[in-house]
Amino acid sequence: MVTKLELLVLVLACYLAEASLQERDFRSITVAASGGVEFLIQDSLGRRSGYDPRTAKRYDEINQSYGVFSIDSENPSVPAPEPVKEFMTYAPVDGNYTVTVFGTRSSPYRLSMTLSRGIRDGADYDFGGVVDSNIVVQYQFRYTSVPHEPMSAFKVVRLQTLREDLRTCYTLKFVGEKELYNDLTRRLDKLDKYLSDKDSSKARHELEKFQEKIDQVRKETVKTEQKKAKPPKHFISKDAYDILTEDVTLLLKQLPIDKKGKGGKQSNRLQQKS
Repeated sequence: MVTKLELLVLVLACYLAEASLQERDFRSITVAASGGVEFLIQDSLGRRSGYDPRTAKRYDEINQSYGVFSIDSENPSVPAPEPVKEFMTYAPVDGNYTVTVFGTRSSPYRLSMTLSRGIRDGADYDFGGVVDSNIVVQYQFRYTSVPHEPMSAFKVVRLQTLREDLRTCYTLKFVGEKELYNDLTRRLDKLDKYLSDKDSSKARHELEKFQEKIDQVRKETVKTEQKKAKPPKHFISKDAYDILTEDVTLLLKQLPIDKKGKGGKQSNRLQQKS
């Protein structure tokens, strides 16, 4: 005969098991992108899902996952919304993930990630950038199912990333005119030389001067925007400023300085293509 205590323990065990199942039901990863991009996601087991336009190959290796796309507007008089590519999985594995974004045309893009592991326990990330045909941008994020353990997501930035973002912002007329673009490009050329010399101290100084320059130009641009006047000869839009500032900030974090100012392997990594 089952005692009251045993019955209570059994009920409690069933409750905890059901709660655990409910928590697992809320475990998911969603990655969505809009703009002139395709993307490919790779989980910590090396499985891939998404589309690689370089090889025209679609991957569907991640279990219990699927991709969806936005549909055209039902009203012929209303322009169709920007297509959205979305990846979802309800059986995420713990570990590091890589999201490779492929540019298909000159365009701004948005990339969002929602990492969930339970009710009111997760993280949301939103990124913005610019791409051109054949440009590749990488993001990484860490997913963990351990309650309240930190998760993270970030853009992988190298010097080439900053160059490509600057060039695409100029192509999209987010940065102008050519005189400013050439000036900023020359600053990156000097930065490249310092990285080649493994002089992280001078590289850091050049990056800081690059940031000071775009700060100055953006400040003047804002004044003109507030007056609703004609854009100045040299200008930087808010989108371009945010993108370039993010790149500079992430590059500066990768430039530790020793007593001699040499960056060693760190400097080499900054010059690698992402």
